[in-house]
Amino acid sequence: MTPEERVLAVVHRAERRKARRPAFELPTRDALVASLDDVLPADAIDAALARLVCEGALVPAGDHWTTAPAQVDRAKGLVEAMMAEAFGEWMVAAEASAAFREFCRRVNGLPFVAFDMIDPQQLEAAVAAAGLGPGQRALDLGCGVGTLTEEVRRRTGATLEGVDFAPAAIRRASERTAGDDGLRFEVLALDQVDPPPASYDAILAFDTLYFAEDLDRLVAACARALRPGGRLIAFFSTMDVPHPEMEPDGTRLARALRAAGLTYTTTEHTEAELAHWRRSKEAVDALEAMFDAEGSRRWWEGRRRETDGVLPLCESGRNRRYLYRATRAP
Repeated sequence: MTPEERVLAVVHRAERRKARRPAFELPTRDALVASLDDVLPADAIDAALARLVCEGALVPAGDHWTTAPAQVDRAKGLVEAMMAEAFGEWMVAAEASAAFREFCRRVNGLPFVAFDMIDPQQLEAAVAAAGLGPGQRALDLGCGVGTLTEEVRRRTGATLEGVDFAPAAIRRASERTAGDDGLRFEVLALDQVDPPPASYDAILAFDTLYFAEDLDRLVAACARALRPGGRLIAFFSTMDVPHPEMEPDGTRLARALRAAGLTYTTTEHTEAELAHWRRSKEAVDALEAMFDAEGSRRWWEGRRRETDGVLPLCESGRNRRYLYRATRAP
């Protein structure tokens, strides 16, 4: 990506975040420099901002910028490309990192790298809800490097397919599981998912549905792809939204499930989410030196920022976490 493309992508990604969470602050020039300091020097960012404003792609708005309406589609494509590149490279490198593996061991309590909020009890609940067994077929949405996909396969004997928008992550998943005919991985963004009708006995979404641009469309596609009696199993958390949207029937996912004609039950895991972020705080405090020694301080800083942002919401009761088990009519 050119410097202009990367800067435009970062600005537009921030706008999309603010649309979902109004309290989110749009990046100033200094914030842009900080977020891109590993790939672009400050003078290149300043030059890119000047060119984007000159060509009308960005509109100055006080101490930040907004995407010009005519550039929104272009910017959306750049955001997807940038995130796919960055997330894929990060997930592959994190899986190989001793510090990150130790972080996940302390926080998730699982014997493999995890990029979500699942612990052993939640994983067991999800696998039980999916009801999979040998001879059945399931799709894992947003599989990353495929560690959870592989674990579900190991526990159930079902055939699993994982999709993710990050090519590097899919390559890693395919390499690690080569030789297992019951696992297959494909590069596919959530907003491109549209399987053939009645393809799967279960579809899994472990903390990934938030990343769909059009959740209603994705859930409708999943509903069509389920066989009669098939299940959509999804962990879904809400944070810092109006109280009615925190209730199990009021979340964005619940509304999408009803619109798609799926019936569902929910199990609350809010206390588990609070415990997760408290463990994350403890691990961040304990592992700083290990990340530093490995040369991966940037990852530690990312874990610290995320934890510092989310933990207060959980401790003040402004979050809910549910496991949804949605079923297509027999």
